[in-house]
Amino acid sequence: MHKIIALSVIAASIVGIGSWVMRTSESYAPVQARVVEVSEHCYARTSTGGDSRLSNLLPCETVAALVRGRSGDAQVERVRSARLLFTAPSNGQPVTVPVAEAAFSSTPLREGEVIVIRSGTRHAGNVRPN
Repeated sequence: MHKIIALSVIAASIVGIGSWVMRTSESYAPVQARVVEVSEHCYARTSTGGDSRLSNLLPCETVAALVRGRSGDAQVERVRSARLLFTAPSNGQPVTVPVAEAAFSSTPLREGEVIVIRSGTRHAGNVRPN
């Protein structure tokens, strides 16, 4: 009797997880998005002893000036982001979203370029790489 109950619980769990995966995988549709802005920010990575710290994202010139005045091991790391414009499949309205460039393209993005992304069919601002 215990084996039947255990198998029933396992089967119900598998069906539940499978339906959740199907719902989430179907909730994104491919859309064309135009890159309307590309920006670059920096942060400082400092390490003293075995402790490593990261600063906030700031303009690269500011981070470089902060690192110059520090003693110890400090590195300036660059992060590129892009603002994408597309028509949301959820409501048909134009939407702009900021994204990390590295998550959506292996090559540098340029303003005006059109890329294919996956946009949420339920929520306008949810995007994923294609």
